[in-house]
Amino acid sequence: MRAAIRTGLLGYTFSFNPSHPSPKTPLQPNEILLQVKSSAINPVDYKLPKQLAGPIPGIDVSGIVQQVGSDVTSLQVGDAVFGRAITAKGNLSGSLAQEAIASEAEVAKKGRLFDV
Repeated sequence: MRAAIRTGLLGYTFSFNPSHPSPKTPLQPNEILLQVKSSAINPVDYKLPKQLAGPIPGIDVSGIVQQVGSDVTSLQVGDAVFGRAITAKGNLSGSLAQEAIASEAEVAKKGRLFDV
């Protein structure tokens, strides 16, 4: 998968990686796998060191649900959602990539008037 990656000792430098591994599955029971359609980069995203935030920067995410965990009840495959790319364990999965993992509690369905 294509992704922006934190590089360097502290991870304050970013580079593009066209072949970064996809997020690991199986998902936790209350997590979803997203096909990222849009994401944002904010000051907090590039100020956090790699050791705290993980290799892929970005928190804000919008996309399409590709897979759901066994306990997910409010979302299904194909739903358009937006929210934060934060896993069920509270880790940042990174939104500046083709795919991201998020907890069901960290995303909401998009309204029908919003574009994917």
